[in-house]
Amino acid sequence: MDEIKLKDTIEWSTPEYVPKEHSKDWYIAVILITLSVIVAAVMYENYFFALFLAIGTSLLLYMAKRPPEIVDVKLSSRGILFHNKMYPYLELDAFWVETRFREPRIIIRQNSKSATHLIVPIAEADPEQVRHFLGYYLDEELQEESIFEHLFHILGF
Repeated sequence: MDEIKLKDTIEWSTPEYVPKEHSKDWYIAVILITLSVIVAAVMYENYFFALFLAIGTSLLLYMAKRPPEIVDVKLSSRGILFHNKMYPYLELDAFWVETRFREPRIIIRQNSKSATHLIVPIAEADPEQVRHFLGYYLDEELQEESIFEHLFHILGF
């Protein structure tokens, strides 16, 4: 295999997430489930929870209909620029270029205890060049998406 030459930067544009088409039945199911839980909350006189569910479901349905923004990604010697935010390598622990399932993406573990993994879709970039580039700055370790990310994917988000 030819050795990949390390570039100064790698840049590409990508949707912020891979959009999912939702059927009319999906929307009806979300609304019916939410209404059922709201009725139960009202029966138990938990009006705050009922209001919280109504607002949360409204936001969820809005976000499900919204098309993803096209964001720029830039890998440089300073760090990773994603969605107009710079993530310096000092704040990152390790990365994994995931190409086995679904669309190719970078899964990055951050130093922060409160932060989850940073997931960056790879659209136009070559995954091998991305792996080689990031390997110069970070350790490459198998990173798995969290259970919540898997659950959201299964539920169609």
